[in-house]
Amino acid sequence: MAREWIPPQQFARQLPPANLYSWLYFTNAEGWPLAMLAAHREIGWQMPGGLYDHGDQEPFATAVRETREETGIRFTGDPVFLGLQISPPGRHSWPYLKIGVCFDGGILTPDQVDAIRLDPDEHSEFRVLPLEDWEQPMGPETYQQTVLMDQARRTQVPYYLGL
Repeated sequence: MAREWIPPQQFARQLPPANLYSWLYFTNAEGWPLAMLAAHREIGWQMPGGLYDHGDQEPFATAVRETREETGIRFTGDPVFLGLQISPPGRHSWPYLKIGVCFDGGILTPDQVDAIRLDPDEHSEFRVLPLEDWEQPMGPETYQQTVLMDQARRTQVPYYLGL
């Protein structure tokens, strides 16, 4: 039995809501990841990036915009996809499906790290540490994500993580 055609706007209202977020994975020359502590400490450590806003053209543009807003870093590189993360509705009290897209931000020079200026409404501090030193401050979930980002960069094989 054939289904009746539904206009796109009407069909879209039938779909579950979802949020898209994206970020850039940066390291220093030694390969140590950069992470920032959210001002709301229950969120914990995270990479520069954030939620897709009205007007953003695609996930990479969101990652670049959010990185600039949060750190002052003006990323001008090309999009290099590292991985995808999916969180079901209800995880961490978030009511919608979350789709996260990770891009490679490349290697920061010491001067670029020194020039980072955090938005105090969003983050209280940042660190650049050896990967293994992130396990305790990040906790198991964020640390696993960071290990996957690092592995994807080194192997050039994107990761997929269903949380």
